[in-house]
Amino acid sequence: MLYSARQRAAWLRWQAAHDASISATCRHFGIARSTFYRASRRRDEERLDRFLAGTGGTALPRAPQGRPRVYWTAINLELVSRLDLEHPRWGKRQVHAELVAHGFPMSEATVGRMLREVRRHCPVCQGEGIHRSLRHTLERGIRRGQAYW
Repeated sequence: MLYSARQRAAWLRWQAAHDASISATCRHFGIARSTFYRASRRRDEERLDRFLAGTGGTALPRAPQGRPRVYWTAINLELVSRLDLEHPRWGKRQVHAELVAHGFPMSEATVGRMLREVRRHCPVCQGEGIHRSLRHTLERGIRRGQAYW
């Protein structure tokens, strides 16, 4: 069950005002102790006074609020694009193994994200979603040695 910020603030205010135990507060509101602890963890410690006064909801968001940072360099991206051009049917595992063998340690998930970017901006496919088709095999000789960027 989802509880609003006002409900969570009411629990915390009641517990502070009555100097009651957490178990008593949870019995009073009919909630589980784990729910109360989760609500108290979510509050922002720096703005505790505002939260308890009810003048502003300071519940912290649970989901990440931004995109993941890019952890690769242009050189890494060029290597991945060349390997993808030479071996268009390879997936992230094969490309990752090849990069590690050549002394470029990075995670398999990062290689997968890099492949997704390379394939999204591929000049041969031009975003048609048929990246692993025969077009790459035919045009491989023309584009060998060139990066996709």
